[in-house]
Amino acid sequence: MKVLFLTNLPSPYRVGFFTELGKKCELTVLYERRAASDRDKNWKADAGKTYQEFYLKGLEVGTDNSFCPNVIHYLKSEYDIVVIGMYSTYTAMIAMMWMKLFHKQYVISTDGGFVRKESKIKRKFKTFWLSSASFWLGTGKLAREYMCYYGAKSERIFDYPFTSVDETDIIPNVLESKEKKKLREELEIFADKVVISVGQFIPRKGFDILLEACESFLDVNTEFLIIGGTKDDLERVTEKKIPQNVKVYPFMPKQRLFQYYHAADFFVLPTKEDVWGLVVNEAMACGLPVLTTDRCGAGLEMVKSGKNGWIIPTDNVEALSSGIFKILQQSSLRNQENGAIESAHEYTFQTMANRHYEIFEEIIDRVK
Repeated sequence: MKVLFLTNLPSPYRVGFFTELGKKCELTVLYERRAASDRDKNWKADAGKTYQEFYLKGLEVGTDNSFCPNVIHYLKSEYDIVVIGMYSTYTAMIAMMWMKLFHKQYVISTDGGFVRKESKIKRKFKTFWLSSASFWLGTGKLAREYMCYYGAKSERIFDYPFTSVDETDIIPNVLESKEKKKLREELEIFADKVVISVGQFIPRKGFDILLEACESFLDVNTEFLIIGGTKDDLERVTEKKIPQNVKVYPFMPKQRLFQYYHAADFFVLPTKEDVWGLVVNEAMACGLPVLTTDRCGAGLEMVKSGKNGWIIPTDNVEALSSGIFKILQQSSLRNQENGAIESAHEYTFQTMANRHYEIFEEIIDRVK
């Protein structure tokens, strides 16, 4: 099976997935550019040797968009499956227009999306492009609703498990208290309870809500770890001073980041809008129950309240504070920790690649 996959960036989670998918088919990946301008320079990964990759030549636009007409050169080769990721880039539009012009079928893949109030012109524009595919790939209910709103046919949408986690990243068993204590000492974390949150320091991640909630726990021996940038960045984005019970850490490589996950008691993602939220996958892989909002795609798909985490309303300080307090009051999180590990096994690069291969086989059978 020959598969062509067009996407914008060689992000670590894409590379991990492509490496596994390349073991199952003859895979070629086209990247529109090498990096996004708004990402840490260390946010990258080396390609596996299971597939071919090419970087398109063209004009970089904005933080992660590109205009690369030479994508047509690659589309002229014969493939069993052509997947367009990031359908809204200029390069993707060129690719889709060429495919339509020559009556070639292709698949649009999306991590998800939110339907918003918009002008009729903007909706028609999105509908024109998103509805143009023959089949669609999505990450679950949120993505399915989004694609159907813009004209995708429900019976031709396939769901797949989205992740940034390899099966080897998942801990085999919940860490014992003494193991966490030792790890905390190595990381110079000395609080009785540790709450962790990870993400870019941008407004939609909801760190302003988290910082406000943290002030409710100044009198208890609890520490909040927020990872993703500098203190100055966090204060600038949230327009709030950082409470004394909060430690801020810069972006760090996955291996180092997982040490902090392992040291924590549970994970919080107070996002105001995340079409997925891969940090949820990572936290569960480390055995952490997850507290997140009803505007988090990963939360809606992966979190089962009381079994591996909890869902709260977004942009609500009281709900977040109350949720954190209730979790801290529990004598044991062992059941939720085990539940998190079980869920993580369903969302790995391996299960993601397996599901894609199954979908591709079904698509090929349908179009025969």
